[in-house]
Amino acid sequence: MAVFPRQPIAFDLLTNARDSFERAVHLIALGENGTEHGRLKHAILSAAHCIELMLKERLRRVHPAFVWEKVDQYPSLDARTVTVEMAIRRLQSVAGVLTSTSDEQTLRSLRLTRNAIEHYEWHTSEKEAKIIVGKGIEFRTRVR
Repeated sequence: MAVFPRQPIAFDLLTNARDSFERAVHLIALGENGTEHGRLKHAILSAAHCIELMLKERLRRVHPAFVWEKVDQYPSLDARTVTVEMAIRRLQSVAGVLTSTSDEQTLRSLRLTRNAIEHYEWHTSEKEAKIIVGKGIEFRTRVR
């Protein structure tokens, strides 16, 4: 029996975001087992996850408590963290980070698509799904 060294698994916001970004790119660029539709669905989920974590990381750099909806609940893991919309509003008001109308539309589209996939039903064309993934990946590269 092989013995594996015990190494802790650790993902901070940035490492977690990077992992989701790499997953989205891998699904689109390299593919893997499964259908094209399944790859697109998972690429969208990974891109949305990446962006949410990148926004939270940007907030954390201002102050870690800003990652929580109610800053006084920091750092309770039982409390809710900010939504993408709240993260953007906080970044604008507290950190002076501005987003373009185009970026806000991209984020809204990703959020709505992610919610449809995870919470109800999702219907779209392959072309539209590829556009959503591409815009999500493009947005991520500008968030840093």
